[in-house]
Amino acid sequence: PRRTLGWCMLCGVVAWAVRQMLMDNQNSQELATLVAAIVLGAVAEAAARWLRAPAPIFIVTGLVPLVPGVLSYRTVLFFIEGDYAQGSVFAVRTALIAGAIAGGISVVTALFRLRERPGA
Repeated sequence: PRRTLGWCMLCGVVAWAVRQMLMDNQNSQELATLVAAIVLGAVAEAAARWLRAPAPIFIVTGLVPLVPGVLSYRTVLFFIEGDYAQGSVFAVRTALIAGAIAGGISVVTALFRLRERPGA
């Protein structure tokens, strides 16, 4: 929906800024992505409640900057070139980052859903 576009952009900017800030402070890309996904999940859930819109609208648009596209490309490139050792290294890093994105968003979403349950 048009009324959510600004908030969708804000989610992406916040997620990317958190990851960049952590990486600039010598943290690993995997840890920085996990923290950024947690922050993204919290911002997206808050925006969803405030605007009365589904949270995935904000989550999906916000996680695009976190996707490890270059690592995925290098993984495939190394495997095509026959460098299986280097390809495996990049594949593991790509999987860790993808897992960090999924885990960070899942934890926050689960906590928000627990908070919503009556009697919880």
